[in-house]
Amino acid sequence: KSFKDISLIKLLYISFVRSKLEYCAIVWCPHYKNMKHEIESVQRRLLKYLAFKCDGVYPPQGYENALLNARFGLLSLEVRRLVLGLTFLYNIVSNKVDCIELMSLITFSVPLHATRNVVTFYCKSARTNLMLKSPMFHMCSTFNKISRLGDINFHTLRELKQLLIV
Repeated sequence: KSFKDISLIKLLYISFVRSKLEYCAIVWCPHYKNMKHEIESVQRRLLKYLAFKCDGVYPPQGYENALLNARFGLLSLEVRRLVLGLTFLYNIVSNKVDCIELMSLITFSVPLHATRNVVTFYCKSARTNLMLKSPMFHMCSTFNKISRLGDINFHTLRELKQLLIV
């Protein structure tokens, strides 16, 4: 028999499928569009199925993924990977992860004089794909995108997550 309860289907997806897709997301984060699309297609299939269960018809072809995510209260897997990276970086900086080796990989940006360019972490130019796709570089550069809006030392993790999601 098929399941009727939408919340149960969503819970099963979150527990069994999404947990596998997000396993080691900090270390293994896809950077190529085709890989991101393949991973997102798994969640999109579920969202289409949930829409079918609710409405009796599948959403039309080309229906926006963000609308389906919002309708069923899910974030895209790409945004969730960014949030997981931000959470890990926050935990390192706030000493909730006690690892000197990881802390030594983080370079804080200290401007010589007052400038408009406000970034928290110094990310030197990536000369290779290996550096560009390294987890620490990716986490620091992601935080630098929202550093104008939030401070990692002042704001709570919940507030920083909201800045990243919006």
